[in-house]
Amino acid sequence: MSKHRADPAATALVSLLALLISSATSIHAEDVYVTGWLGTMINGCPPSCAYNLGTGLYSYSVSTACPVARDKTLFGASKTAGWAVTPKLGTYPGVYRILVTKGTGTDCPVDLVVHMTATGGALADADGTAQTIVPTTAFQGTNSVNSWTLVGYITNTIAEPTINFAYASGGVSRFLMDAVDFQSLGGSTNPTTPAKITQVHYGNPITLSGTGPISHPFALVSSTNAAEALNQWTPEQTNSAGIGSFSFSVVPGLEKARFFRVLTQ
Repeated sequence: MSKHRADPAATALVSLLALLISSATSIHAEDVYVTGWLGTMINGCPPSCAYNLGTGLYSYSVSTACPVARDKTLFGASKTAGWAVTPKLGTYPGVYRILVTKGTGTDCPVDLVVHMTATGGALADADGTAQTIVPTTAFQGTNSVNSWTLVGYITNTIAEPTINFAYASGGVSRFLMDAVDFQSLGGSTNPTTPAKITQVHYGNPITLSGTGPISHPFALVSSTNAAEALNQWTPEQTNSAGIGSFSFSVVPGLEKARFFRVLTQ
């Protein structure tokens, strides 16, 4: 990618990269798990407060995705069943992903809808849209079985917010209350709006421009190896205007190929 990027292969490479690159690669430094069962006993309330379970109580099926040792999990079987989860979070105020998982439940309703609400923080759905009530199908049938499903985000204002999962509609045979993972995104206030490169003007220098969240600086980093770990990429420039858009002009150097990313900070 020397001179003016006249090489068609180089131009195609940068064009492809511009389509693929987004920011906010935020490596979470904290996982806080809350499970319905702990070891060989029901987990205490708080942090795990199951209520109105109906005829249900526990299942021997637990998710292998959660590292917390437990031999059973709770489940509800009524239209008023719910599960209030209160983690102890290390960052506040902060932003956390909320993920749920469960074990295999052959009689988990395929139409079960659960509503998620919160106290002690503001909720957003899995797309990052602010909501006071977030409906989720993560507890249905084969959903979330031995795997984590992102159900939303909380911007917590206290160390111990409460997330409530309540039956909303569908079958009532088995609402498994196995495990919730809170993954820290640090102090970011908008983790779901990454920076996006929208234009690449080829030349020497190259100009990359795009958009991202307001009130955040953007950092341009580069590497000659697209598969290289992000912390090994070379910092190039920072745009701290905070206006929700960015533009970087950079001389590509002598390498045959150089990859660029724009990160939201």
